[in-house]
Amino acid sequence: MELALYEPNVGYYTKSTAGPGPEGDFLTSPEMHAAFGGLLSAQLAEMWNALGRPSPFWLVEGGPGSGIFAADVLGAAAALFPDFAAGLRMALVEASPVMRARQATRLAPWAERVRWLDPTFEAAEPVGVGCMFANELLDALPVHRVVMGRDELFELYVSVRDGGFVEIEGPLSTPEIARQIDEGGGRLVPGQVAEVNLAAPTWVRSALRLIDRGYMLLLDYGEPADVLYGTEHPRGTLRCYWRHTTNEDPFVRVGLQDITAHVDLSAIARAAIGEGAQFLGATDQASLLGRLGLPFIDETVTRAGLPRPEEWAHRSALAALADPAGLGRIRALLFGKGAQRSDFSGFAQSEANSEWGARIGTWILESAPRLPHGATALGSAQLGAPTRDAGGRTRPRA
Repeated sequence: MELALYEPNVGYYTKSTAGPGPEGDFLTSPEMHAAFGGLLSAQLAEMWNALGRPSPFWLVEGGPGSGIFAADVLGAAAALFPDFAAGLRMALVEASPVMRARQATRLAPWAERVRWLDPTFEAAEPVGVGCMFANELLDALPVHRVVMGRDELFELYVSVRDGGFVEIEGPLSTPEIARQIDEGGGRLVPGQVAEVNLAAPTWVRSALRLIDRGYMLLLDYGEPADVLYGTEHPRGTLRCYWRHTTNEDPFVRVGLQDITAHVDLSAIARAAIGEGAQFLGATDQASLLGRLGLPFIDETVTRAGLPRPEEWAHRSALAALADPAGLGRIRALLFGKGAQRSDFSGFAQSEANSEWGARIGTWILESAPRLPHGATALGSAQLGAPTRDAGGRTRPRA
């Protein structure tokens, strides 16, 4: 999986068309609609305030994709939260030269506010106070695939037979695989296939070292270990994405399709806490965006008097962000590092923020692209194109 995705010469993320977006292979929340970046800009401004309004405030993004989330946060902050925007700086962690070039082009208007960090973390120093953020990054890190035998766990390795790739069983390459399942309370039954992501907890520990003080906000598809390694997923969760279609075969179109697997949220929490962070909250994306004001963006769009196709495109994309069968089921985890606990709006048991929603809705209609990012090239009728959803299922986004 690591070679198929990240090998410098043939890996998926070295391709000019790789990754999210209408011209890529799948849609993530930032590509779906500018509301995602706008609402999280409001949440970040709240974090900045809780930290004592530091300047600079660093938003460190891991796996920035096309750079569209960073651009939306910078744009929304400038329009809606000018005091926050004055000190906002971006630090991007990107391993792919192709993606990095794409990000630099999109973020050119804010070039003096953006820098890139060493993606290996080897030479990276803390940038200062801020928030470490990643959206749908951890589920694309390479995994170990395993199968439970009668009373022993085996790893599934890749071999070649008759000119094609096949899986073969063998002993575990490291005892950490079984240990991660056991520590989270996972229990596999004979014949059950699962994926174990050892890279994700390592990434979390390293990423937390990039900020001196602040928060870590992670959004990704995943479950606690007792669910991920339980009877709900008898064949595992590995999924592949190519030209907005979904399959479960990593041995076709090798290097040309994205590959993901659910994240073990128990392991993520242990890694963050072990690095000295404090667990502050968890929710799903639908609830997070809803509390920040998503329903009032929809209301603003409805009242704007747009041509019907544009209104439908906006409202379909906004619904997709909260779709419980797709993007809405993404899990959001919040950790603090040397920062006091605060009842942040996105994680508090509170009503939707009508003020933020209305203001962000107005910003979208006046400053952001007239059509949602996901509708610009796909066309509004294709907003049901696959997201990297947890079960590999797709739903119409109407």
